[in-house]
Amino acid sequence: MGSVLDSIRSVQESIERIAKQTRTEHLFGDMSYLSGIDSNKNSKKTNKDFKENRDLLSGYYYSKDGYFIGKLGQSEDAHIINSERGENILSESKDGNLEAVLSRYTDKTYFSGLSNREFLVFATICKIEEADRTGIFAIANSFVNFVLGGIAWNYTLNNFINKKGYSSVEPNERVPVNVNNIKSGSEEKNQIAAVCNAILYYGDVGGKDYSNGATHWDGFDFALQGILHQKSNQGFHISSESFLRSYNAYYKNNDYNKLRRYSGNPQAVLAQGVNKLTTNPVLGVGTYSKGRVLYQSTAQYGGTIFWKPNFEAEENIGYEWKYYYKF
Repeated sequence: MGSVLDSIRSVQESIERIAKQTRTEHLFGDMSYLSGIDSNKNSKKTNKDFKENRDLLSGYYYSKDGYFIGKLGQSEDAHIINSERGENILSESKDGNLEAVLSRYTDKTYFSGLSNREFLVFATICKIEEADRTGIFAIANSFVNFVLGGIAWNYTLNNFINKKGYSSVEPNERVPVNVNNIKSGSEEKNQIAAVCNAILYYGDVGGKDYSNGATHWDGFDFALQGILHQKSNQGFHISSESFLRSYNAYYKNNDYNKLRRYSGNPQAVLAQGVNKLTTNPVLGVGTYSKGRVLYQSTAQYGGTIFWKPNFEAEENIGYEWKYYYKF
């Protein structure tokens, strides 16, 4: 069995290498003209090259740490400056010469692949899905992880932002973040920073994956349904008792008030199989399966538990992983 698992790991490593090579084009289209990365030659463009194409500066600019820097020209594109000096950049541009300031950051500027509205709606979705400040980052990462994994299905980030399904956020709730509210310590700044981080991370130019590779997440629905949740049909493994303890504590607080409020059920309680670790005599503590064990927990923030593909489980040998991403 060990040799089979080694083969699975080898295949997965190859998939990850290919994904890393193609992630920029797949997720965000050809970013090379703005990012300074030539996808064919893997070489840096110079400021001179950039200045010969001044129209490429057109659009909305955000710093990695979540500040709205300003808009230049008529384009509706959203761009990210890979810098955590947002306040300083804003200060530099107060004299009104935004173009001159932005020209000093051309080698750190990346096209997000989104329109400004899509970019700001993405930030809103992350906040509605999980209020915890770090959890918002993990939601953004998971969103992008799933799109990246869906290469076989030609997924794009803007499609998932604009359509209900992968995220349960209702269409009427998908309103852009108000950039006028962005300031040091604000929720809006944190939301924008989360989106910037996720896009930069999977553009392979910085950032961090706060979800630890997750592609899915569950909130109160999993707390309510436990082993009756739809993930049980495909199998799940809770890899850390601390994830479940913290998840349970979140909903148990104040006599289940949070769970009852979020579910709309005044009698709601934690479901059997979630309020204590489920135990399978073969698969071990924290696992529930009807055959396969496709989901493995990776992180927990607030009322949300995060899941990644459980590539290494022996029960999943022979599974065609592209269907894990089928939506």
